Amino acid sequence: MLDIRRKSKSKTKQNNTVKLTLNLENPNTLVRLVQDLAVARESNESKIIENSILNNYLPIYTRIRSIVENVLYQDGKGFGPALACIFGLNHGDEHSNAQITNMLPLVEFAYEEESMAESDITGNEDEIHNILRDLRALVSRLQHFAEKEKSPDHKLHLFEAVKWGDFLIEELDTEPEFTHLCNIYRLIIDNWKELGGWSVTYNLLSYLAELEKGWHDTASSRLQLLKLVKELSPAW
Repeated sequence: MLDIRRKSKSKTKQNNTVKLTLNLENPNTLVRLVQDLAVARESNESKIIENSILNNYLPIYTRIRSIVENVLYQDGKGFGPALACIFGLNHGDEHSNAQITNMLPLVEFAYEEESMAESDITGNEDEIHNILRDLRALVSRLQHFAEKEKSPDHKLHLFEAVKWGDFLIEELDTEPEFTHLCNIYRLIIDNWKELGGWSVTYNLLSYLAELEKGWHDTASSRLQLLKLVKELSPAW
């Protein structure tokens, strides 16, 4: 049996300790190994175990690690706010290119999670105005590319995307209660070549993640998000 205690700061500057007891199959080896590592690194057993777990599962990239620790695994925050922060790393104005260019798997994952989320949009949410503004900008960008496209097939695809985008704007603006946010993610994914390198796209994605209050914030979703950012963030 291994006894682990987690310390956290309180307003009275006293340490609150959470006790975690583990039943291990090979405790002697683990305990002795931890003791050796503590001596070798001039640390203590609890710190060795804590760092081993966190360094194994958390991203090395400092900003992402901070989001995981301070948002994803913080009470009152969680999956949606963490996703919004991650997309926000690429924020910028309409003249800015995205600095991080490998986020498509993350957007596809957000689309899958959004399709299972329980949206209840009224139209009064603070994010609606910004989403409409950025969605209009994306549709305008698609219109620009469609007019310049040489390939007839892709030109048709882009004009269809513009029509679909216009419909999504109209629906969100006039009948938000019928809006399915996953359709906006789908529009972005299906036109990633034109939209994936633009900062405004990530502004929109961040607002979408903030707007959704019905994310299935489960162990599975959090671990999958953690896995994705750990795999993708070395390139950031």
